[in-house]
Amino acid sequence: MASLLSLPLEIVVRILGQLDVADLENVSKSSPIFEEIVNDSEIWRTQFKRQFGVTEFSSLTRSKNFSEEFFARSQMLRRWARDTKITKIIKVATFPYAMLCDVKMVYPRCFVKDASDIITVVNVSKGKMEAQLSASSLNGLTTQCLSPTDSVVGTINGVIARHQLQQRFYYANDKPFDKKHPSKVTCIYSNETHCYSGDDKGNIFVSDFKTMKVEHEYKLNGSVQCLKGCRDSVIAVTKTDMHVLCSSRGTSVIPFDEYVDFFKVDFEGEVIIVGHETQLWAYSFASSSFGRSTSFKVNGSDHITGVSLETRKPCDARVAGGDGLNLAVVTDNRLLIFNIRRGLDKPLTDIMPTLDTKRGFRINSVAVNATVALVGCSDGLIGCFEVLTGRRLCIINKALPMRYFGVRDVSTSHIFLGGNNEDTFGGAIVGNIMIYFQVGDLKVPASKKKGKKSVNGLIGERKNAIHKVIKNEVDEIDYRHQLQDAEDELRSRYNGDDLTQEEEIELAMVLNQSMQEQSIDNESVSSLTDSILEQIISDSTEPDIESTEPTNSSAHHFDDDYNDEEFERHLEEALRRSVLDN
Repeated sequence: MASLLSLPLEIVVRILGQLDVADLENVSKSSPIFEEIVNDSEIWRTQFKRQFGVTEFSSLTRSKNFSEEFFARSQMLRRWARDTKITKIIKVATFPYAMLCDVKMVYPRCFVKDASDIITVVNVSKGKMEAQLSASSLNGLTTQCLSPTDSVVGTINGVIARHQLQQRFYYANDKPFDKKHPSKVTCIYSNETHCYSGDDKGNIFVSDFKTMKVEHEYKLNGSVQCLKGCRDSVIAVTKTDMHVLCSSRGTSVIPFDEYVDFFKVDFEGEVIIVGHETQLWAYSFASSSFGRSTSFKVNGSDHITGVSLETRKPCDARVAGGDGLNLAVVTDNRLLIFNIRRGLDKPLTDIMPTLDTKRGFRINSVAVNATVALVGCSDGLIGCFEVLTGRRLCIINKALPMRYFGVRDVSTSHIFLGGNNEDTFGGAIVGNIMIYFQVGDLKVPASKKKGKKSVNGLIGERKNAIHKVIKNEVDEIDYRHQLQDAEDELRSRYNGDDLTQEEEIELAMVLNQSMQEQSIDNESVSSLTDSILEQIISDSTEPDIESTEPTNSSAHHFDDDYNDEEFERHLEEALRRSVLDN
């Protein structure tokens, strides 16, 4: 202890920074000096700046003490990087290859809504699909929004209805709200307490889930393209403007006439993120800086493929890091992380991820929380990166074997993380495959299988993970061998190298028939016969190098010459008769 305290303070801080939170608490209790060092926020603010390069960031602990934030973040990053990773591949044949609209997870169930407004329920603990839900009881469905507990739908005749997602029965009977829109519902957004809906005439309703009644109404000057809400505040986008609607502040307008591919809102930080595949804008709707904007634009042929905004509870600028909020943006080959509450001028991280050196890949989707960002690439390749430095922590999932799809370069259409910053589980959608992953302390035992005893401990988890990797590699090799065998068989049959006896006889008969149909004159016959005889004579005059028997009898030589002449004469006559007869 004395030797450790004799070291410079900077070295002591670095040593303490490598400890887990539980070990650090024990050390701080052992000496008042260590306790003072651990609780000194300014020391750890400096250490945080040295290690991560920033002092304004999204807080993991939401603590005012930099030491608590530093240790908790370091421990979480070690967990992502070192802990055992378990993945489940769940094949759901009903998933379309088109882009999915929304994914919500309430462990152990995952609700996936596709472009046709069908919700697929997948139980990730059992590794299978449980149900498919469709709002077939409502005619003229035009839009639907999925929340962790409900599905809210709108129809062409203005009806808004709520479906509760029950664990046993899933869709409870639809419950229409007390008031319907005067025209077609074009967009819906819902959270745990309210439903926000807009129609093609510019009407916006804010409805309460408990009473099923409309609490606020707004009227805009055009069709509502998209909207989001929080309590009594609504952000709505029309063809020419963005409208900030609040019962306490009134209505404000921000001109915006670009088409919209991405639309996110940070209600606590009062920032709107909107844009398309080549450019993003961040607009402030705070009273002190209303309408102020920053933007990010891609270069050349590159384009934005995914945007993810961290989920955040109520804002408190007094916490360590100023309580920022992470926005992750991915292009074809880049990952950028912004503290959106500081604008889009300068990213915290701007890297070109390196995940698979054997073949190229394209980034299709992204998910982010306070500590890590996950990027989903072609064929289910998923990488995990630290948000503040861009350091690669691990590969969550390698690219899926080709046998799952039959083709290569299948996009990872959606990737998601658990709802809390402390969660280390999530999933991805790749074609008709769902990948579920867990890192570290698992909610499902790592090797729990039906009808088998669970293997406990880290050794069992690693053993199962290794066996799974080996099985996947063997299956992939078998699949490639089958493809190669089929290709070789087709090629050999095309070249005639693998004919059966019946096929050879049939080919000979065809050739014979072709020869009979040809007209051959005597000169050709004579020339053909002479060439054959010359070849036979040249072959017969060659010495037999394999024969070692002595031949001393002259009579024997005479008989050989006579037999050769006789054989040549009979052969010539036979060939002439055969050709002339044909």
